[in-house]
Amino acid sequence: MKALLSILSCVLLVACAGPSQSGSAATPQESRGRIGVFDSRAVAVAYAASPQFRATLDALVAERDRAKAEGRTDRVRELEAEGAERQERLHEQGFGTGDVGELLALIRDELPAISEQAGVDLLVSKFDIVWKRADAQWVDVTDRIVEPFHPDAKTRERIAAVRKMEPVPLSELRRHHD
Repeated sequence: MKALLSILSCVLLVACAGPSQSGSAATPQESRGRIGVFDSRAVAVAYAASPQFRATLDALVAERDRAKAEGRTDRVRELEAEGAERQERLHEQGFGTGDVGELLALIRDELPAISEQAGVDLLVSKFDIVWKRADAQWVDVTDRIVEPFHPDAKTRERIAAVRKMEPVPLSELRRHHD
């Protein structure tokens, strides 16, 4: 649903742009905005190596360890299941085309500046695009959008490697976890 809304927003931006500065109807060329596209897998890889991820993982492990020490086995099972679910979702995001909306929410305040610096009107995952005009103005903003996660050199190498690969179909990733 989120992917569909992103695509619809893009279509509306392109199709419904207002009149040009002169007040006459915009030509198709004038009405097109610049669209920033990013590889969502890169976002997941950057997040997985980030201080934000480490903090949430450390908190989950600490809570599980407290529950173990207190003998709350039901809570331990819940927390371990949550950890496994998070890991599965991160695999879907990092190797497949899983939605990274919750990761982008962590850097929400930085997205307007990223858009401004790139000179784009909209940000969308390249995996959410179902059609585009051959002459549409698409700008790759992947490098800019991973920066707020502060990737180190090794993480940048991993991002470059994942971007060269085709995404693994989600059905295949999910089959390995069932």
